[in-house]
Amino acid sequence: MNDASAHRLARRARTRQREDDLLRHLSSIADINNESPTHIAFNHAIANAVIEGNSDPMPTKKTRTMTTEHKAAIAAGRTESRAVKNYLEALERNRPKRGRKRTPDSINKRLSTIDSQLATADVVKRLALVQERLDLLAELDRLGDQEDISVAEAEFVEVAAAYSERKGISYSAWREIGVSAAVLKAAGVSRSS
Repeated sequence: MNDASAHRLARRARTRQREDDLLRHLSSIADINNESPTHIAFNHAIANAVIEGNSDPMPTKKTRTMTTEHKAAIAAGRTESRAVKNYLEALERNRPKRGRKRTPDSINKRLSTIDSQLATADVVKRLALVQERLDLLAELDRLGDQEDISVAEAEFVEVAAAYSERKGISYSAWREIGVSAAVLKAAGVSRSS
C-alpha cells in the first residue's frame, strides 16, 4: 500500500469518526428535546452538509419574476372579466319576471282595493291584506328605480370580442345567457364565433 492510499484511508476514518460523534450528539439532543424522527433526519442532513463542507445545506429559493407583458396580460384579463361580470349581473337584476307585467297604475288600483277591504276584513284576512299592501308598495318603489345598465353595456361591448376569443365563448352561449343580438353585434361577436 502506498502513502497516498494510506493517507486517504486515514482521512476517511477520521471523517467517519466525526460523523459518528456528531450523530451521537444530535441523537442525544433529540432525546432530550423529545424531537420526532423527522427532526432527527433533518438534523442528520444538516450534519452531513457541514461535514462535507457545505455551510448552507438548504437549497436557495429561486425567485420568479413576471415580465411586463405578462403583468399587462393579467391586468387586461381581470378588466375584461370584471366588465363581463358587471354586465351579466346587471342583465340578471333587470330581467323581466314571468307573467303579466304590473304597471304603477295597476299597483295603485290594487292598493286602493286593499284599503277599502281592510275595514271589513276579519283579523286573519286583514293580516294577509296588510302584507300584500307592503309587498305592493315595495314593488312600486322598485318600478321607479330601474337600473341604468348603459355604462356596464358600453364596457361589455369594448371587451366582449376579446373575452370570447380568450375564453372560447360562442355567440350562442352569450345569447342563451341573455345578451341581446344587437349588443353582440356592437361588440363584434358574430354568429360564426
